[in-house]
Amino acid sequence: PAIDICIQAESGLLDRTGWPNQEGVRAGATVADHLGAMNAVIGVLAALRQRELTGEGTWIDVSMLDAVASMMWDEPLDLDSSGTISRQGNSDRRGAPHGVYPTTDGSVAVVVTSNAQWKELVGLMANPGLYEKYSTPASRAAASSEIDALVADWTGQFLSEDIAETLGDAGIPVGV
Repeated sequence: PAIDICIQAESGLLDRTGWPNQEGVRAGATVADHLGAMNAVIGVLAALRQRELTGEGTWIDVSMLDAVASMMWDEPLDLDSSGTISRQGNSDRRGAPHGVYPTTDGSVAVVVTSNAQWKELVGLMANPGLYEKYSTPASRAAASSEIDALVADWTGQFLSEDIAETLGDAGIPVGV
């Protein structure tokens, strides 16, 4: 039988979740169950449309493994020098900041995906020199620990909703 955590392991998702140098952690939701069900719905809708157009039914074959593997997107490209995928916790090897940061009443998730967003963020942080110091996603990824600490110190001064509004207004992806 297909069981969610086993499908997460077989698909490679378990290799992506968790913290460096620790065992994988199951995604909080039963993603394999849900994605398999969603793919089944898509298959049923496609079969109904085919029947409507041709008068013929069709066979639907749904794989939970295929459903989860299809959402892995470019993770297979994230092999490290040893040929394996290393867990990164909340960070991302493509850039920084990318994580969950403390606030005075909880935390916020913040991700910078472009140089324009980085420029906005360091301006808000009143530390514009960081823009030139870490001017590329690669340089930010290499300094992710330092950047994460600076962002955490900054977000830690504000309420979650206030910092989310400030970042959102600046076009920086944020979630509470």
